Amino acid sequence: MSIVGVLRLRENLILFGETFGVDHGVEAKLGDFHYVSDQDGNRRYVFFPWCSGGDFDGFDAALAADETVTDWYVVAEFDERTLYRVQTRWFPPEQPLVFPLFREHDITMLEARRDADGLHLRARFPSRETLREFRRKADAIADRVDVERLYVERSPEDPHRKLTDRQREALELAHDRGYFETPSRTTLEDLSTEFGVAPQTLSRHIRDGVEKLVEDAITDSLKNASG
Repeated sequence: MSIVGVLRLRENLILFGETFGVDHGVEAKLGDFHYVSDQDGNRRYVFFPWCSGGDFDGFDAALAADETVTDWYVVAEFDERTLYRVQTRWFPPEQPLVFPLFREHDITMLEARRDADGLHLRARFPSRETLREFRRKADAIADRVDVERLYVERSPEDPHRKLTDRQREALELAHDRGYFETPSRTTLEDLSTEFGVAPQTLSRHIRDGVEKLVEDAITDSLKNASG
């Protein structure tokens, strides 16, 4: 059973520590990467991040001063985003780095962002054991590795488990208006008037939505226990 993990690596990351050591407000979303190896097996990594926001002059200066970066240039500019090509210094094969670990353990990268708060990852792990192994090796990449969220990815062929738009809207409205608080800050009649349906209809949307969420939570708990 594969799981999706949302993680953050921070504090003294090996790569781009000086680039993001100051908060210039730039966020870098990784578009692609590859590496080249010399005859001794040492690797230089090439990243293609889409960067947006903040002070680009400060970002460029930080890149130029970063000891893990040997070369960089702007590839393209589109709207308020800039695509960079960034090449790192060489690293020996035994040096743990995030994306080689992904390849080593068949982890699928879904999203990677880098900013002053660290490296934010969303990735698909084949098992919890794979996640534990990644975390263990990541201790040599950053001082802190936080797992912020774990969830089981739903199959597209499982539509009955998804909330409908009306169920989601009803739950969001009920939550925002304090319907689930004790004591409740609103009534079903007031909510139904705002929602534009009869109280019985809104009650059904809320009840069915809560039932699906509870079913999902119980199923995830059972799957995690068996995984």
